[in-house]
Amino acid sequence: MRFAETHRRDFFSASKRHLYQFARQFLFSVLVCIPLWLLSPLERLDVFWSDLLLARQATTMPRDIVVISITPEDVITHGMERLSREYLAATLTLLAEARVDRVLMDLNLARMSTAEEEAEVLRALRRFGPARIGFAYQTDSNLRPGEVLLSEASVLNMTLNPDYDGRIRSIEASIPRKGANPCLWLANGETSYSASAVDLRYDPRSIRRVSLAELHAGKIPVEQLENCRVIIAHSRELSRTRAMLPLYGLTDRGTVLAMGTASNLTGFSTTSQQRLKLLSIFSTLLTPASVYIGYRTANISKVFLGLFRLITPAMIVCWCGTYFGGIPTRPASTVMTCVAVIGVSLAHRLKVFELFKGLLSGVLSPEEVWLWRSYSDRNSPAILFDAMGYIKKANASAIGEFQLDPKTLHQNVSELAKKCMPSLGERCERLILEKEARKVLDIEWPSKHLPVALFMDVTNQQEQLEGLQFQVTTDPLTGALNRKGF
Repeated sequence: MRFAETHRRDFFSASKRHLYQFARQFLFSVLVCIPLWLLSPLERLDVFWSDLLLARQATTMPRDIVVISITPEDVITHGMERLSREYLAATLTLLAEARVDRVLMDLNLARMSTAEEEAEVLRALRRFGPARIGFAYQTDSNLRPGEVLLSEASVLNMTLNPDYDGRIRSIEASIPRKGANPCLWLANGETSYSASAVDLRYDPRSIRRVSLAELHAGKIPVEQLENCRVIIAHSRELSRTRAMLPLYGLTDRGTVLAMGTASNLTGFSTTSQQRLKLLSIFSTLLTPASVYIGYRTANISKVFLGLFRLITPAMIVCWCGTYFGGIPTRPASTVMTCVAVIGVSLAHRLKVFELFKGLLSGVLSPEEVWLWRSYSDRNSPAILFDAMGYIKKANASAIGEFQLDPKTLHQNVSELAKKCMPSLGERCERLILEKEARKVLDIEWPSKHLPVALFMDVTNQQEQLEGLQFQVTTDPLTGALNRKGF
């Protein structure tokens, strides 16, 4: 029973120690990886990977999205300096008669030169109503359309905010509550101020596109425009503001708005957020898995094998998430994080950080640091002395056993050192303490050159040995010495 109790206590003690070590390595790995997650040094490689896989699919754009480009020839033919408002009104009337679903105008309507022109545009707008036609809101009062025109249309935010590399991958409002998301409105009539992702799998070259002149010439039959979503925007040659798509490069604003609208028609923005959350959970689970590999593996070959087994499914998941899910993934950053976590775990196991900490402190020599790191985590007391009798290092068991003060270890010559090393070159192998209770400790010196003392409590064994010796040398009835005792 006593052996079973001791074994169970040792088992729980070892399990607790292993759990503490694993939790400590995990916490330290997370702290080291936080700068990697924030700085993202391999972000450009991840972005190129995602853009390349997405663009290679070249999905055809929906046929019910039409981009009408205002070309320089249209402006020269109808207005010279700016597009004629009569011609714009005639275009809107044509679209209204074709019974299109909605019209998004990406052009400035503030420059109304005459009241007749404004009246014609106003009549054309009223054929649609605010729910079916929208244009941009301008914060500059000089560029903002008249209040009468604003009342006849939905006010939308046409600002395109590129990413750090100048490419546009989402449609988001730069001025909150000053205009709804144009792509959400054109897709389903929703007046929302939230951002929406652009599905880069769509091929911008597959967009149904005509110029104003081609529209009026009947290049697209009127019956084919029914229930379509139409974007009227300047061509790339005429627009002052340029737009950049990943891989495809410079394009016009109408193309970006069309791709954003198609993305919202399929619900891509919502599904992509859900897939990104699942991918984030998977990436988060890789961190404890990497810590476990660094914590449990016995040699370098198994470390590389475990890393390969971890990276392979991670790359497959990233590839599937990008190719089938249409979401940007971070394979390079994920691999870098796994390698960093495993490296940190191995360094923690080898106590590399304690090694550098001891060297930087200036108290320990490299040899002492290297030796002490092997014995500091013992459950039994361990103490590192110096030649003068000072205690340089003491583990937690030694501090509790000998009631040492960690703050004054290096300040005074220890009485314990005098008992363990009574003279120069002499090292005791047994220490007897007579305090509240008698305690016998065996001392082991693992190094011939460095005074590292490892203590082991042998009080119970010594008492049993003395009891046996007493029984051998005394009479059991009288307690007097027997012949052997004499």
